[in-house]
Amino acid sequence: MSKTWWTAFTAAFNEPKSLLFDSALASSPSTPSTAVLILPLTRGWTIRCDIVERRLKGCHLASQTFGFVEPLQCLPGLPHIHGVVVTPTLPALLTNTLGAAILAPDTSLSALDAELTARLPLPLLCPTPLGRKCLAWIESRSSALASIGIYAAAAALGISLIVLNNPGHWLEPDDGPYADMREPFVPVDIEADDGFVDRAVGAIRGYPEKVDGVMAVSDSRVEGVAQVAGVGGLTRYSEGGGAVSIRGVYELLGVLEKMQFPAVGKPAVGWGSECVTKVRDEAELRAAVEKASTWHRGNIDVLIELFVTGPEVAANLVMLDGEVLFAKAADDFPSPGDGEAAGFQKMANLLPPRLAGGGGSAGEGEARPPGYFESVATALTYGVDYYALQVLLLIGDEARYRALAQPSLTEPQ
Repeated sequence: MSKTWWTAFTAAFNEPKSLLFDSALASSPSTPSTAVLILPLTRGWTIRCDIVERRLKGCHLASQTFGFVEPLQCLPGLPHIHGVVVTPTLPALLTNTLGAAILAPDTSLSALDAELTARLPLPLLCPTPLGRKCLAWIESRSSALASIGIYAAAAALGISLIVLNNPGHWLEPDDGPYADMREPFVPVDIEADDGFVDRAVGAIRGYPEKVDGVMAVSDSRVEGVAQVAGVGGLTRYSEGGGAVSIRGVYELLGVLEKMQFPAVGKPAVGWGSECVTKVRDEAELRAAVEKASTWHRGNIDVLIELFVTGPEVAANLVMLDGEVLFAKAADDFPSPGDGEAAGFQKMANLLPPRLAGGGGSAGEGEARPPGYFESVATALTYGVDYYALQVLLLIGDEARYRALAQPSLTEPQ
C-alpha cells in the first residue's frame, strides 16, 4: 500500500464511513454484509446532506443507512473518458459517495435496489453552487421535540436559523443543551400586539448578517410576520388574505339574524382545535363567542362558520407558482363534535387516508405546514418533508423546493 494512497484514503474517511466499514468488518463468511453505495455520475452540490437517511427511514430492506456528505458539499462525480465512466479507486469512490445502505438479512440486493429507485426519484445534486442562507424564525416552538424537525431540515439544507423570542426562552442560553440547534438567539418581545412588527423589524435589521427570509408557526403571528417580511423586503408566504370575523360578544348582535345552526365558534388564532365549539342555538353561540374571545390574550377576534356534517379531512397541497407539486389528504379520526359533544380536539390522523368517494365541502386554507404529527407521518409515508419545503420556500430556493416535493414512486413507502 503506497503512502500517497493511504493519505487519500484517510482524508476520505469520516465517521459515517468508519461506521460503514465497522459493519463490513463485523461480517463473516457465514453472515456476510452487503453495502450499497449511492453516488452521482456527474459533478454537483448536495441537495440535502441527509437525503439518503431521510428517504430510507423505516425501510425494512436496509438494516443501516449512512450519510457521507456535509450540507452544500460539492461532489466531483465519477471520472469519465470519452463519455465512459472510469472505474475509480476506493478513495475516489468514497469522496464521491452521498451515502450508503447495509442490506438487511435475508433480503435480496435486487429488492433493495428497486426500493432505492422508488424512494430516491428526485435529483440528488444541484448542478450550480449553493450558498448558505439565513432564516429568521420568530417564536420557535415550545419544546425541542416539537421543533426538532425544522432545525434538522434547516441544518441539512445548509440554512442558518436565528431565533427571535422572549428573553428567558429555553433556546436562549449559549451553553444550553439545544444551543447547537440554532445560530444566535435574539431576545425580543414577540407579544402579538400593535408593536410586534416594529420590534421584529428592528431586531432583524440589527442582526449583523444578511437575513434572507422570516417565518412563524403560530397563527397569532403569521399576519404580523408577513408585514415584517414586507417591510424588510424578505421572502414570505404570500400577499396575505382575510376571513370574516367578529370582535368579541359586542359584535355578535350584528350577525345573529344571518346565522344558521348548528354552527361552530372558535378563536381567530389557535392550534389543535382548542376552544372550537359546536353550537345549536343563540344562547350556546353567545357562550362560545364569549369563551373564544378571551382564549388568547390580546386577540378577541372570533370566527363563526356553519357546521358541516361528515368526516373531517385535511387536504395538504405543496404548490409553486400555481402548480400543485404534491397533494395528499390526511383522514382525521372522528372528533367529539361530530357527535353530540361540543368540542373538536384532535388526537390523531390517518395516512394514507381511507376515504369514500362522493366529494366534500371546502373548509379553511392555511399557508403553512400542517401540525407536528401530520408532518412526521407524511415524511415517513411519502418521503416528503414539509419542514424542509417550508424553509426552502422562504429563502426562495425553488429548485430544491421542487425537487424535494417529489414523493416516493411507490406510495405509501
